[in-house]
Amino acid sequence: MPAKPLSKKITDAVLIDWRTGQYSQRQLAGKYGISTGSAHKICKDHPQDAAAIVDAGIRYRQALAGHDERMLTAIVNEVDRRTADLERIRGFSLAVLDEAWQKVTGGGLGMTELKLAQDIAGKCRENIYGRQPDTAIQINNNEKPRGYIVSPEQAKSMDAWVQSNE
Repeated sequence: MPAKPLSKKITDAVLIDWRTGQYSQRQLAGKYGISTGSAHKICKDHPQDAAAIVDAGIRYRQALAGHDERMLTAIVNEVDRRTADLERIRGFSLAVLDEAWQKVTGGGLGMTELKLAQDIAGKCRENIYGRQPDTAIQINNNEKPRGYIVSPEQAKSMDAWVQSNE
């Protein structure tokens, strides 16, 4: 006799719990009263893509735990403000890039102009929040070295000379 199909409600609940990265398939089977085979079938093609978000949420709540109510309000308000700013920047960036893509595919915009559109979107973000470490590294890695390149020993020697002459 074939197994009774699982309800959409149970399937969705299993999948949501799976994606948090906090449960094994065996644990999900026990939690929802289904077989481990059924849990495997539900989870097999889905990553546990929310695990990092759960971990970040835990760190966020732990960091808030030691603050008084006024500080909590200030933190939450700042997080909300910056999140809204980032969403506006994201929307602007997507609109600029979509328009540029339409022009590229329609033959009205070349790759130079597309690169310019991408740079504009990036600059908007930098103007509000400053350069992020990953941005600075990317920019620095793309730059060609200027002047002389020194070894670590030479750099230490130069640092020592500068400090002794200050």
